[in-house]
Amino acid sequence: AVVSTQSGHYGREGQMNSVQETVKSEMKSWTDVVKKNTAQRPSGKPLTENSIKQAVRTVNEEKKRSKYLMIYGCHESDKEADFELNKVVKDILYGTDAFPVLRTGEVYRIGRKEPGKNRPIKVEFGCASEVDLILMRARNLRDSDSFKHVYLGPDRTKEEQLAHSKLVKEMKQMIQKDSNKHYFIRDRKICTADKTLSSQTSQSS
Repeated sequence: AVVSTQSGHYGREGQMNSVQETVKSEMKSWTDVVKKNTAQRPSGKPLTENSIKQAVRTVNEEKKRSKYLMIYGCHESDKEADFELNKVVKDILYGTDAFPVLRTGEVYRIGRKEPGKNRPIKVEFGCASEVDLILMRARNLRDSDSFKHVYLGPDRTKEEQLAHSKLVKEMKQMIQKDSNKHYFIRDRKICTADKTLSSQTSQSS
């Protein structure tokens, strides 16, 4: 009976330790959110409950957006059916050479339909790492006759879209001045690489 009591005691103690570790982990997450929010706030401005809630909402929105892939420049027919859109998206994913081929969730175009305009396509994946994999392989679409004018990108906020548009404009100006290099945007910065080296890397990957 004594052994059984001690065993039960250790079991309860183990459960308590597990709960404590979970609480510590959750508190650390909240602390990280508060630190991030504080760093972005004007100095001297007090941190309130509402500002913490806003920071949490921002983090949750970023996490949700990280699971979505945006496809730009894909032709849109006048009477595009859902199965046609899903097939096009599947073909684009095949074109990136990202294997194994990833399963997608929701696939739909966003924005108001206008004549002669191709609306962006929003594609849902299971996690952010799957989106990252597709984006890493997106350069392979340049070798596709069907999708060489298609552009893949992450799901950005309006502010991020404006910042990215400025980078694209700057990059186009750089290309006009020197077209002997390969230009691309990574981590919100314009990067350059030798075209020959970039081609060799693409072929070897």
